Amino acid sequence: MYSIVVVPTYSMERQDTRTILKLEAEDAKITGTGVEKAFFKKSDYIEFTENSKNSITFTVNPGVANIYLLRYRFMNMNDYPVKVKLKIEDANGILLRNDDIEFPVADEKWKILNTTSGGYINVGTYKIQIESDNMKGLRLESFEFQ
Repeated sequence: MYSIVVVPTYSMERQDTRTILKLEAEDAKITGTGVEKAFFKKSDYIEFTENSKNSITFTVNPGVANIYLLRYRFMNMNDYPVKVKLKIEDANGILLRNDDIEFPVADEKWKILNTTSGGYINVGTYKIQIESDNMKGLRLESFEFQ
């Protein structure tokens, strides 16, 4: 009268097994004036304290051709979004991405800004830079490359 069916469990969630490279902002190459290192909620960070030509550059070495995730852990102490130029440059100086991105207002706790490499990048050395003339109030804690 009754049938029993046994089916193995299956999860349709996609597991991303790529390694995550976490780079601290205070160890990155920083240019410009009005940049301070500080500490907030168990994290060291850098803060841009002047509206001058500033940039922060992270160097990465992907091991396989892929589209990579870029994550910035940040706080924006302003009451408006901070617009910056995101550049990805290869070892030969060729720009692979040159776009505007915005850090939304986040003045109470750390937030994550996610973006991608914009397309496939190959094995090699790449500089990932954000720059602007108006980064006052932006705090960066770390950058993740996955």
